[in-house]
Amino acid sequence: MRTYAIWGTATSPTHEEWVARIGREFERDGFELVDDVADADFVLNMFDPQDPKAFRRASRGTYSASFYELSDAPEDVLKTSYPMLVRTLANVVVLHVPGDGVWFTTMERGTYRITDDPADVFERLSPLAKSKLVIDN
Repeated sequence: MRTYAIWGTATSPTHEEWVARIGREFERDGFELVDDVADADFVLNMFDPQDPKAFRRASRGTYSASFYELSDAPEDVLKTSYPMLVRTLANVVVLHVPGDGVWFTTMERGTYRITDDPADVFERLSPLAKSKLVIDN
């Protein structure tokens, strides 16, 4: 059984509901929501871009996706989102601009845009959430 948790603080009710809808997509795929992030294989970390909080993994194999919301898309998404990736210690950061889309930014400094449909976000995150992450520094 794969597990996931939602952690962090939403910046608005729409932010919180949108991330919860993504979580429900994971549940439809067989993931179980757990209360304790230490028990999660995959963490959906909500954060405030004005005060990003790092999710500290309890296990090396826990994958973390950090989610934040802005009212407008920045001119340079990579320049805006990459520091958020670093500050939240995430594997990927997801910027949601309600009604406009979602931008993913990766550790390799890649960025791409998709719709803000939670099912589309799940489709992009699912292969990552199902993989075995091993970090050994």
